[in-house]
Amino acid sequence: MEARTTQKIFAKFGELLDNGLGSDVVIEVGKEPNIKKFHVHSIVLMAVSPYFRIAFSSNWVNRFDGIIHFEKPNISPNIFKIILNFIYKADLDLKKHKASDICSLIKASDEL
Repeated sequence: MEARTTQKIFAKFGELLDNGLGSDVVIEVGKEPNIKKFHVHSIVLMAVSPYFRIAFSSNWVNRFDGIIHFEKPNISPNIFKIILNFIYKADLDLKKHKASDICSLIKASDEL
């Protein structure tokens, strides 16, 4: 029963990530020409990351119309997507990724 409940919860969080419903943060990652904006939820990121907990509650971020705008040019969009899929969906299969991506993932995860 608990495993199914957990799966359902992560499925619902995954839907929030995929459709951006209720998001209050826009994180822009990557460098030109490979920049992507992710619409995410501060409460989710703050719950799992001391980095975001500090960043979102400080002057590190810009707020416009109640939306937090945050930039991480040192993390590529594909690596950030892997991190978000893990946070929101508990989805991480390292066998799907190249060794260089895994190294970048470790570095970005350590930072965040």
